[in-house]
Amino acid sequence: MVLTVKTVAHAEEFLRLSQRELHSALNTVKLEYVTAIRKLAETAKDKRFKALRGAINLLDPRLQPRLREVIVGTWISGPNEVRWVY
Repeated sequence: MVLTVKTVAHAEEFLRLSQRELHSALNTVKLEYVTAIRKLAETAKDKRFKALRGAINLLDPRLQPRLREVIVGTWISGPNEVRWVY
């Protein structure tokens, strides 16, 4: 395929429009990618917490309050960082 233009101005305009369309398409793909990665992360987190809850529920009910104390105590006393990424 050969593209023939009459003037340099036409060629520049063609390139500008092409770049704008490519930039727009790339932004759409980036957004879709980020959305997909966030969904995967959320699904993985949900599965991990469900497994953790299931394991805790299998413990002796008398141990669960103590486990909660240990978890909360560790969380409060330790250097924890919570990051929300959007």
